[in-house]
Amino acid sequence: MRVKSSILIVDDVPENITILGETLGDDYDVRFATNGDEALAQIGTGDPVDLVLLDIMMPGIDGYEVCRRLKANPATQEIPVIFLTSREEEESEARGLELGAVDYIKKPFNPSIVKARIKGILRLKLAIEERLRARLDLAQVSQSALGDGRGRKLGNYTLVERIASGGMGEVWRAEHDLLKQSVAAKLIRLDRINGPAEVAIKRFQREAKALASLESPHTIRLLEYDVTPEGCFYYVMELLEGADLQALVRAVGPLPPARCVHLLLQACRSLNEAHELGLVHRDVKPGNMFCCRKIGGEHDVLKVLDFGLVKSPSSDEGDSPLTKSGLFLGTAQTASPEAATGGPGDVDARSDIYSLGCTAFYLLTGSSLYRRRNQLQVLMDHIGAEPDPPSRRLGRPLPAELDALILSCVAKAKGDRPKDISEVARRLEAIPLDDSWSQVEARRWWSQYELGAFSSGKEGSEETHKPFAPQKTSGDTFVTEDRSEAETR
Repeated sequence: MRVKSSILIVDDVPENITILGETLGDDYDVRFATNGDEALAQIGTGDPVDLVLLDIMMPGIDGYEVCRRLKANPATQEIPVIFLTSREEEESEARGLELGAVDYIKKPFNPSIVKARIKGILRLKLAIEERLRARLDLAQVSQSALGDGRGRKLGNYTLVERIASGGMGEVWRAEHDLLKQSVAAKLIRLDRINGPAEVAIKRFQREAKALASLESPHTIRLLEYDVTPEGCFYYVMELLEGADLQALVRAVGPLPPARCVHLLLQACRSLNEAHELGLVHRDVKPGNMFCCRKIGGEHDVLKVLDFGLVKSPSSDEGDSPLTKSGLFLGTAQTASPEAATGGPGDVDARSDIYSLGCTAFYLLTGSSLYRRRNQLQVLMDHIGAEPDPPSRRLGRPLPAELDALILSCVAKAKGDRPKDISEVARRLEAIPLDDSWSQVEARRWWSQYELGAFSSGKEGSEETHKPFAPQKTSGDTFVTEDRSEAETR
């Protein structure tokens, strides 16, 4: 028997309580409080509450203070709060959302609209919780299954040094036994993996197949894919030297427009090839773009990484970023509105364009498009909140054409975005820039910074690199955004 989600309705008007109780009672475990103190007391008993529907103007402490206290308490800060109030001023709505509410509904209200919004928010909450549980399941497998690993043979390669680890497995620097070529090997073990972990195995296999079909010099290169006799899936990739864009911005701050355009154009070339083959990356973000110090005599070469969530025309997972097990895929900070809502068939190449716009915003400003306390709030902002122009967030002028391009990429409606990644590239190339970024400047920049200046690992992330000098990666950076800006995949 399915356990109903619990909703606490906090309102001092009996008529509102009656209407909401009748509207929600069949589908939810509905509880009531007539003032803020009573609401906090109920939540403080430890009896789980999945969502709070909160009035603002009540006897005693008001709804704002109730929300503030809930969000200040680690035990209750993840409970979604929806304000349901007669206060119509924009300032009141802004204050409620800034305090951490996920929605703001004005009275008089339509019961069916309230019910629909509650259903959508609880669906996202459940998806996030399922995803975290799956992550814990995977984490229990990796370390015990892989052991120390040093000196272990994988086909023609020998594992030398672990450079990344996480729930799905580990990434090692390896060496070809005959050629003595340094590479990166990504491993995942099948023993004791069940449930949601099976989905991770399929994505691992799909990522290898996707990488094998891509030839762009700006996409991480796959060298080998196989399974050991013990049932350990692995693939071997080129070993990169440099910094992922998230680590780069964390270390040096916002990038100048010319360098940003230089890097984004390379990302467009990688994504353009993928899109032409019908592949949608679905997790374009700063941490999945790696700025290589030098490749083949050229400095500042960008590689697009981690195709683990790629959607192909033959994918058996469907189009929705909510999998059959209800898990949200991708990264909250760069999720398109259609990815956040999870409608079947909605995610396509224009979703990658939205995420690329979020990435460009981060490179230019040093901050995410939406900065909220948790992942659910960030997703709700992608669905409904208007973004700041990058220049406003940065606090200084940027080329107007660059501002306009990024805002068009992060338009809520797919039809308002550039029609394809080639259009994004054309508009980038046409931007008049006051600064420049040549190979001479790139080489000088890399020579000026100590190789240990960047760090892509952060406590609390799913998977982290060791400190690097310079950083080496397998094509999976395993990095999260700052926790103050919400957790990512």
